[in-house]
Amino acid sequence: MFNFKQTLAACAGLALVIALLALATPIRTQGQGGNQQPLKVDVINPAASPALVRDVDNQARPRFSATKFCDISHLELTQVCTIATAPPDKQVVIEYVSVRARMEPGVLPFAQINATQTHAPSGMPLTWRFPLIMTPQGTFDNNGSPKDFYVSSQLVRFYVDPGQPVELEVERSIHGTLAVSFTVTISGYFVDVP
Repeated sequence: MFNFKQTLAACAGLALVIALLALATPIRTQGQGGNQQPLKVDVINPAASPALVRDVDNQARPRFSATKFCDISHLELTQVCTIATAPPDKQVVIEYVSVRARMEPGVLPFAQINATQTHAPSGMPLTWRFPLIMTPQGTFDNNGSPKDFYVSSQLVRFYVDPGQPVELEVERSIHGTLAVSFTVTISGYFVDVP
C-alpha cells in the first residue's frame, strides 16, 4: 500500500512538471505553414448570397419612436389610427407599446396594434393584429367631467415591412354622450433592408 501511495505521488508530481513546462514554453503554430508570411484570403460569393461586411446584430441601431392621439366620437364604436409608416428602405422593429385610454364611466376600452408584413410564401402584405391588455387605473376628474382611465404597457416584438403602416385600432364597449380618447406610444429601432 505504501508503494502505491509513492507511485501515485510520483505520477502526480511528474504530471504537474509536464503541465508547467507546457504552459511556460511558447510554441509557434503551424496553421499558415510554419515560418511563412500570412496568406491572403479572398472571399468570393455570388450576388444571391453576399458576404456580410458589417455587424448585422449590432445593438446600436437607429432608434424609432412615435406617439399618436386617437379619439372616438360619441356616435362611433371603433376607430383605426395610423401611428407611423415604415420608411421605404427600412424595416421597423417595435419593442414597446404604451396606451392610455380616457373613457366615460362604465365604458370599457379595447385596443390592438396592427402591423403589416409581407407574407413569405405569397409575397402579399398581411396585417397581424396584436390585442393589448388594458388595465383600469381608476376614475379621475378631467376638467369637471369624471373619466375612467385605463393603461397598457407591454414589451413586444413586431416587424413592420418597408412602406407599410403600423396602426392602433381602438373600440369602446357602448355608445356614450362624450368622445373617448386614446394615446399610444411605440418605440423600437430601424433595420436596413438588403
